[in-house]
Amino acid sequence: MNSNRWIERYFRKIAAAILPSLEGAERILDVGCGDGSLARWANPTGRYFGVDIELRPGGAAPDEMEAVRADATNLPFADESFDLVLAKDSLHHVEAPPSVMAEISRVTAPEGRVVVVESNRWNPIGYFHLVLGKDHDHWTRGRLRQLVEPWMDDAQWSTMETHVYPVSGRAFDIPIRLYEFVMERTPLLNRLCSYLVVAGNRRRG
Repeated sequence: MNSNRWIERYFRKIAAAILPSLEGAERILDVGCGDGSLARWANPTGRYFGVDIELRPGGAAPDEMEAVRADATNLPFADESFDLVLAKDSLHHVEAPPSVMAEISRVTAPEGRVVVVESNRWNPIGYFHLVLGKDHDHWTRGRLRQLVEPWMDDAQWSTMETHVYPVSGRAFDIPIRLYEFVMERTPLLNRLCSYLVVAGNRRRG
C-alpha cells in the first residue's frame, strides 16, 4: 500500500465515523477544513461548506465544498444555518476552544447535529510524533468532554485508530490492519486510539 492509499484509507475511516450524522443533512459546515479533503471522502448529498483561517488548495474541488476564509471564533453565517457542523482536528489548533464551540452551537439548527473528531493525546504514535515532536496540544478524553458536552445533548463517544503511515508496500498492509483492529476492539487499549469521536444533538436553551 503506497502513501496515497494510506491517505485514502485514513480519510475513508474518518468519513465512516461521521457518516451516521451526515445522513439527511442538507447543509453541512466543516470548521477548520484545511484543504477540504474530508469533503471529498465524506461524499455528502447536502451542500457542504468549509471554513478555515488558512484555506489550502488541493483537497476538494469547488463542486465538492464551498470554501470560506474566516476565523472559527467569528463564523460568517446566520444563527441556526446548518443541519450538521463538523470539527475535525481543529480545536487543538485554536486559541479559544470554548469560543469556537459557542460559535458551532450558534450556527447549528435546533434539531441539528455536532460532530467533533480530535486526536487523542495519549495515543502512542501521535504522542511521540506530534505532541512531543511538533508540540501539538492534543486533547485527553476528560478535557474534551468538559469542552464539548455543555453544548450537546445525548453525546455519543467512540474511538478510532488510523494514521497516514510513512511506509509503502503491501507487506505492511496486514500488520497495520491487525494493529488497528486490536487497538479498536480491545478494552482499555481502545482508550489509547488515535482519535476521539463525539457526536450529539445541539443542546437546546
